Amino acid sequence: MNHSTRIKATVIAVATVLLLGLLCGAALAEGADILYVDAGVASDGDGSEDAPFKTIQAAVNAAADPATILVEAGEYEETVVVDRPGLLLKAALNHEAIVKGRVEIKADSVRLEGFRIERQEAGAPGIKVTECKDITIYNNIVDGLNVPGSGKNNAGIQLDFGVGGNTLIENNTVKDHSGNGIWVDLGGALRVEGNIIEGNLTGINFNNCSSAGTTYEIKDNQFIGNNKHAISIGSSGELKYNVFTITGNRFDGNAVSHFSDRRYDDKEDKSPAPGREAVVADNEIAGGYHWVWNETRWLMLPEADWIVEEDTEIKSIDEAGGTLEFDCGVVLITDQETGAVAVTKVRGVDQGAPAEMVPAGIYLRLERSEDLVGTAIRIEVAYDPDELPEGLAEDDLKLYRYNEETGQWDLIANQGVDKEGKFLWADLEEFSLFGIFADAPEEPAGPEEPVDPEEPELEEPELEEPETEEKPEKEMPQTHGGLPFHLFLGLLALAAGALLIRKKVIQG
Repeated sequence: MNHSTRIKATVIAVATVLLLGLLCGAALAEGADILYVDAGVASDGDGSEDAPFKTIQAAVNAAADPATILVEAGEYEETVVVDRPGLLLKAALNHEAIVKGRVEIKADSVRLEGFRIERQEAGAPGIKVTECKDITIYNNIVDGLNVPGSGKNNAGIQLDFGVGGNTLIENNTVKDHSGNGIWVDLGGALRVEGNIIEGNLTGINFNNCSSAGTTYEIKDNQFIGNNKHAISIGSSGELKYNVFTITGNRFDGNAVSHFSDRRYDDKEDKSPAPGREAVVADNEIAGGYHWVWNETRWLMLPEADWIVEEDTEIKSIDEAGGTLEFDCGVVLITDQETGAVAVTKVRGVDQGAPAEMVPAGIYLRLERSEDLVGTAIRIEVAYDPDELPEGLAEDDLKLYRYNEETGQWDLIANQGVDKEGKFLWADLEEFSLFGIFADAPEEPAGPEEPVDPEEPELEEPELEEPETEEKPEKEMPQTHGGLPFHLFLGLLALAAGALLIRKKVIQG
């Protein structure tokens, strides 16, 4: 193709794109109204670009089906109830339109795009979808701001009560919720793709999703630092006749597990619920452990050096506070009236022991809800003296907390050992990874090297010099005298050669 031909082809291509753009724009203008919202105006207008609404809710109330609601940057302190179908709610600048409250979607074919939602209430999710279908939640930030509470109503995104099929949650950041990042209850087909789900109690919690043949696809997400499960599947036994596809995700620093089918956590028989299927593949696991599907049952497999020995579910503290006993030999004591804690016992970790200390073989991962932050809690960790490594004394046992910032083990200040009760106690202010270590036992001085009775002594006996004086002047240099001896021989040979040459010269 010559230069002229290429120019003509380029002109035709550009013209075609412009024509298609104009046609699409005309179709959009004919098929949907555009309403404008700007928190910076003094009062509501008519929703036109020159006279925008002041609140998002005013635009929703005025919208026809279908319509686009374009929201300018600013803060919107309101609860937005979307009860009109076919609406596109879009931030004019990504994440610059901030809803300080929540959004409730109650109509079909709604798309929510580009907002930052800062949840303000402990008893309400950031985005709630109820009894509708064909919903898209795209490119939003749903920030829990660590609002206290740990129930499903404290979720970032909650799909609740009969949500229909074709729901898409894509490219969002859902973070810092004291409950679930995403809560799925009684939902239809769902795809969760390309999201960052970080710092929540549980990343995604599936519960009571029993519609026959429903497909749940969890793909290419990042689950980071969630305080319990990254993905929790079922708790009441109603999750059956479903297909789960969990592929291409990254799991990093989630506290207790990555995938957990909680219906079977406490049972020897890990057989699936009737009709349940799963595909779990190509996920990246950074430490921890996870459940995988092997066609007939869920299996728990370790990753890296973390091996889960005993695991507990979250247990709530009663109204009067008091004592919590866990199956893994841990007791927590507090005066706090409300809160939730989780304890996981592991047999091995990646982190080495503190200097001059040796592991006692007991490691604990402790997590708690936000309402327990700053609360002093006493821990009692049972040990079996017969199972301690050889040479470790009970009195030397010490509890250390791993400091993620410094990468070092910090000794807990107030602690002790109850030898009669066979437990180590300590007062805790922070929860994370803990390990029990002891001073390295001194190596006893070993016995002198034994002498093999069949071998002669290595030391040569001293030989007495014969009582004679004949041989001192005739003594020859030793033949194993090393370098000086060889140099001496060389000089002697040179001297002898020189004498012979001199003799011949004289004789000649």
